[in-house]
Amino acid sequence: MIAGCATCNSTCNESTSCDVRDQVTDVNSDRTEQLAEYLTGSFSSIAQSVEDPEYYEIVLNMAPVWQDRNDSPWLYVEQAVASAMDKPYRQRVYHLERSGSNEYISTVYSFENPLEFAGAFKESAPLSTRTPTDLSLRTGCSIRVSWDDNEMAFIGSTNGRDCQSSLRGSTYATSEVFLHIDRLITWDRGFDDEGEHIWGAVKGGYIFDRIN
Repeated sequence: MIAGCATCNSTCNESTSCDVRDQVTDVNSDRTEQLAEYLTGSFSSIAQSVEDPEYYEIVLNMAPVWQDRNDSPWLYVEQAVASAMDKPYRQRVYHLERSGSNEYISTVYSFENPLEFAGAFKESAPLSTRTPTDLSLRTGCSIRVSWDDNEMAFIGSTNGRDCQSSLRGSTYATSEVFLHIDRLITWDRGFDDEGEHIWGAVKGGYIFDRIN
């Protein structure tokens, strides 16, 4: 069972310590900032890797960038094998926006010379020498999520075959996301033109537990 404060919804009051973000409100409320808060931080798949050696120990770090802007949140994202934190294999920028009454979109960007910024999530102002104009849109790779009151989580995915990929001979990639306040589950996979699975976990997504 995913840890959280779901059982607090009917009991939170001034004398309790329940996180206000876990109180059920109108599903159509704007949760863009809540989405950013859930994503921000450090996550690790170490527990899953110990239980099932087919999964690597991966560390995922996400930090706000360009907080002086007046638009919706931007995040710097860095993902690395725990034994090679100085050489992350994925570095991205996410732009979070509300796109419907209960729909949010995480637009995904890459940028040049990413390894120069390895570890930038530790800085007080990550990517301060870059701006959104320096980014390259990963067309079709945006992730759309919606808030689920029953799961107390944001749930979503990329759209069909829209996200093109050439990794290891694949032609497109998919991402499925389950985001809880204390846990992030992501299932990234690549496929060929015939829909054959080329890369990515077979059994299910990587389970990242929040570590800060």
